[in-house]
Amino acid sequence: MDEKEISSNLKYLINKYIIDKEYRKKLLDLVDERGGSIAKGILDDINNSNVPFDDNDSNLIKNIAFYYT
Repeated sequence: MDEKEISSNLKYLINKYIIDKEYRKKLLDLVDERGGSIAKGILDDINNSNVPFDDNDSNLIKNIAFYYT
């Protein structure tokens, strides 16, 4: 997974699982600024959102965690 893919995947997950619009914007801006280097923090925020993940997204999260945390 290259830097472009990680950024795109993080944005997808943020848009889908972060409910608060202001916080979502803040996280999206952080991904734009810092890319994959903040993947661990983003995944933590998504896990704390208490929104159930679908199976495909669970696999994506596992892949990101494997490569970027």
